[in-house]
Amino acid sequence: MAGDAADVSSITKPGAEIHDYQPTPGDIKRAQGAQLILSNGLNLERWFARFYQHLKGVPEVVVSEGIQPMGISAGPYSGKPNPHAWMSADNALIYVDNIRDALVKYDPPHADTYRRNAEAYKEKIRQTMAPLQARLAQLPADKRWLVTSEGAFSYLARDYGLRELYLWPINADQQGTPQQVRKVIDTMKKERISTIFSESTISDKPARQVAREAGAHYGGVLYVDSLSAADGPVPTWLDLLRVTTETIVNGIPGRDEEAAMNAAQAGLYVDQLTVTWRNGHTALRDASFSVPRGSIAALVGVNGSGKSTLFKALMGFVRVGHGEIAILGQPVNRALRQNLVAYVPQSEEVDWSFPVLVEDVVMMGRYGHMGWLRRAKPRDREIVDAALARVGMSEFRHRQIGELSGGQKKRVFLTRAIAQQGQVILLDEPFTGVDVQTEARIISLLRELRDEGCTMLVSTHNLGSVSEFCDYTVMVKGTVLASGPTETTFTAENLERAFSGVLRHVALTGGEAQVITDDERPFISRRAAGGPR
Repeated sequence: MAGDAADVSSITKPGAEIHDYQPTPGDIKRAQGAQLILSNGLNLERWFARFYQHLKGVPEVVVSEGIQPMGISAGPYSGKPNPHAWMSADNALIYVDNIRDALVKYDPPHADTYRRNAEAYKEKIRQTMAPLQARLAQLPADKRWLVTSEGAFSYLARDYGLRELYLWPINADQQGTPQQVRKVIDTMKKERISTIFSESTISDKPARQVAREAGAHYGGVLYVDSLSAADGPVPTWLDLLRVTTETIVNGIPGRDEEAAMNAAQAGLYVDQLTVTWRNGHTALRDASFSVPRGSIAALVGVNGSGKSTLFKALMGFVRVGHGEIAILGQPVNRALRQNLVAYVPQSEEVDWSFPVLVEDVVMMGRYGHMGWLRRAKPRDREIVDAALARVGMSEFRHRQIGELSGGQKKRVFLTRAIAQQGQVILLDEPFTGVDVQTEARIISLLRELRDEGCTMLVSTHNLGSVSEFCDYTVMVKGTVLASGPTETTFTAENLERAFSGVLRHVALTGGEAQVITDDERPFISRRAAGGPR
């Protein structure tokens, strides 16, 4: 609005958390030379009153004047006004009028410029936000939820008719109690809410953890308290509101656009996939499932059910008859060229007699990052060293891979996947032939990789550990019989469908046990009188 008529700068820095900002002496010196100070009010800048006391003769205007504030409904600030009024496009028009009037009052010679710029800016706000608001208005009633890490989006949710759910009320003193987090998880499950978002000035880990536990997906970062640098995604307030609203629009699926959202945003997306061999045998028919980013999914089924065929399709090793595959929103070939996918093969696929050292196998994970001559650079060696150390294989680096035990061999190929730095890891039977201790170490490492944002699909016959570490389960038997969160998919009924012929029932006192015998470690699922456990 000021245009060339005034020099406008911000006291807080890009990316800073505004509630408890600590002004510097330089901030005070710069503000003392100003002709006007604008503040939000509504208890947003709790530090501002002390800051303003150091300024002599500089007028202040509260730009939220005239806005009807919403209240904070929980936490230590319950009953206080929610300060994030600028997250309403309607409120923003009031902000513009207040800023215009302040500029006109304290700089009358440029009054016409300020009035003209204010009207142009209000029209730009309307034109920018109206299409996004129309898209949100098309969401079905059961999809109209906005779940965030912080309750800072109440004005936006109110304007767009969204029900609001958050981990904590205000990002000032806390980041959610266990009770608050559990309430959000339970509500998301009950209401079948598909998406949770985080806020830019805090860690996304709480939101990602809730997404995993609730069987939802992480929708991305929303902006509220802070702008980015000039070359960032939200250098201005209107960019902040636009990007935040676009992220919500794209992250919450409507009925008609749910498939498109999955393809673009899922870690792995498979739709109506069919693979037929040259002899006419169809190994997979119309298989469909999706795995959210940053999740571990188990791929289970009897031998010959199509698990390995699915891996080959995901790696581009076989020709797909029809259907769609997307990896992090990319077609298979593009994802592979970008080194997004790492593969841990079955033991049977490896020639263990080939004379190659452990460190050479791990270095193969760096090939996609090297030039066509495949000359390792110091950075490649550093990454290999770090991967070996992380998996506990440094002492074996100069050993021939064929000299290792079964569990050590598995860990070498997992180390190679880590060195590749792929964002999606496909693991084909990583627990076959390994002892219980090695399996536990691998599971612990997979959890760490998941928490770092990796998406993993793990083919396994060891069903006893599926519920322990897999967020999602995909059951196959020539097609995908069932897929979804493990707690709702890994059920007695679905096991019966996937393992019919090898599923045996044994009567026990007070209940029944299901024994799946197509496994080197038979899996026992005890069913009590009240239902499956």
